[in-house]
Amino acid sequence: MAAVNALNSAYGRHRIVTAAEGFEPFKMNREHLSQRFTTDREPIIRVKSE
Repeated sequence: MAAVNALNSAYGRHRIVTAAEGFEPFKMNREHLSQRFTTDREPIIRVKSE
């Protein structure tokens, strides 16, 4: 907690918080989401090991 307090003192109040304190809801960036993500298997990346 001393490290968290030091960072908050240096960069401003509530810059660093613990997960128990809560946070803003996560919003997924859907800009790069496939329009056919459930029906088209072509865009799936395949990795082959040799």
